[in-house]
Amino acid sequence: MGLKYADLCKECGERKTKHPSGICAACRRKIEVRDNSKRPCKNCGRKLTSSEDGLCGACRQGFARSGYNYESHLIRAIEQTKSTQLILELRLNGNSFATIAEMTGIPVSHVFRSFEKAMGWKSKDRRIDYVDGKVYSFGEANDSI
Repeated sequence: MGLKYADLCKECGERKTKHPSGICAACRRKIEVRDNSKRPCKNCGRKLTSSEDGLCGACRQGFARSGYNYESHLIRAIEQTKSTQLILELRLNGNSFATIAEMTGIPVSHVFRSFEKAMGWKSKDRRIDYVDGKVYSFGEANDSI
């Protein structure tokens, strides 16, 4: 049962809809967010919620089952940020990824991934690192250092 014979949305005029209002799901979502009646879930961002904690029902149930603890996740995120900051500072000082791994006790692949993520690189891209002028991609991080 597709939307072959459905009408176009009254709001955007691009998507087809069979909703009684004549407005497609994407436009209805935008209207709900615009009217501040609902907002995207803080965790998944896909479902809209009006709850005080900002979580949709599915995420709330998942957190209850898994024993999710907000404070422990926040502390872990802060520790990871400090680790990434240390890696960036050591790299800026001219240290190689292998040297940083030895100094911090973190595997070379993790050092490179943290560096890559902080720099906004995608793992399949090849980038020039201006500290040593070499071209790196994720697969070469362990071999060429």
